[in-house]
Amino acid sequence: MSRAPNLLSLLRQRNPSLLWLGQLVSSIGDNFEYIALLALAYKISGGSALATGGTMVSFTIPFVLVSIFSSVLVDRWDRRRTMLVADIVRGVIILIPPLLFLWGRLELWHLYLYSALYGATTPFFNNANAALLPSLVKPEEYQAANSLMQTSIQIAGIIGLAMGGVVIATIGIANAYFLDSFSFFFSAFTIFLIRIPRVIKTAVEPQPAGDNPLPFLRSWWQDFKEGLHFYRVERSLLWLLLVFSLVNFAFGPVSFLLMPLAEQTLQVGVEGFGWILSVLSVGSLLGALLMGSIGAVRHRLAWIFPPILVIGMMTILLPLVRIFPFSLSFAFFIGFCLPVANITSNTIFQERTPDNLRGRVFGTRNTIAQGLTPLSMILGGILADAVGVPLTFALCGALALLAVVPGLFVPAIKSINLRPNAEVNMPVEGDPQ
Repeated sequence: MSRAPNLLSLLRQRNPSLLWLGQLVSSIGDNFEYIALLALAYKISGGSALATGGTMVSFTIPFVLVSIFSSVLVDRWDRRRTMLVADIVRGVIILIPPLLFLWGRLELWHLYLYSALYGATTPFFNNANAALLPSLVKPEEYQAANSLMQTSIQIAGIIGLAMGGVVIATIGIANAYFLDSFSFFFSAFTIFLIRIPRVIKTAVEPQPAGDNPLPFLRSWWQDFKEGLHFYRVERSLLWLLLVFSLVNFAFGPVSFLLMPLAEQTLQVGVEGFGWILSVLSVGSLLGALLMGSIGAVRHRLAWIFPPILVIGMMTILLPLVRIFPFSLSFAFFIGFCLPVANITSNTIFQERTPDNLRGRVFGTRNTIAQGLTPLSMILGGILADAVGVPLTFALCGALALLAVVPGLFVPAIKSINLRPNAEVNMPVEGDPQ
């Protein structure tokens, strides 16, 4: 009897290990940059939660808009090459804030512009990465592969977020950005070394559009509709998409309100902010390691909705108990449950989506799941400035709890518990349903 795939077995394989290493290094650099970005925005804006959140909003809006087009394009383009170019471009974009900072000309709108450019290039990497990963491993390795990629992010969080405040204080904000830029070039190099197995193309190749954009737009719309049509066939995926969209909407403000929480409510400063993020990453690492070690799970609902329930409850408690060690413990449980639900969801999507549709299906998922996040960030910033950070956290946690309701009452979600790696046939447009 063969052993279930695990993280170590994947790390012995060339392609997954290279992708993991590149993501690990770039994520460490990103965490340095993330603390520097929020600290800069918070300082330049005079401590405004809404203005600080503006850096996240300016990232998310172009991210969502570009995701709509990139979801189709990554199915047409070479996915490995798309990821490589996206990393190089992002490595260059990240040089904007430190150069302006060193020249003494950095303003708040520069950070918004930088975030927008970064957000516009990230979907190409994310959608190509989600579509490429299943091509690098066997179907029975999907869950372990998703867990492996999550561990790189969480290990980077433990290292980068805990050390971010110290590193910035030691080497300066500009050098933290330079490190992040280098990390993307390193990631591009590891992607260059990946060798993609030859696969049979099943998608219809688009006709060249020449200089006229209309044929391209028609072709893009036709391809995009195929991705949308897939959700009509796989209703369980549609409901799963809606559940995680609500969770993302609820947690949109949390991503930037942790900084005001650390400064105003817990009064632990930037170093405490780094520790909160680091403990979140420790929890997420352990959650990802758990999912990578237990093999494919069959009772999917139990690995999605109870973790979301815990996340909502811990978010409510996080700012209410103003004893820092307790706040860290709540952050730990939030971090632990996030990858459990996300990895289970990603595995379900990968199992049930044909290779030639993965870019569109994952791109549509990213677009819809993130589409309302800018609105939630704006509302969260307004609420935090008006009623305070603790109450805003409580409202976000309560909204997340509502995402559990479909898991209790929607029949289509029950099919998520079908056996792993079930074959799903995608009907052709016009076939009877």
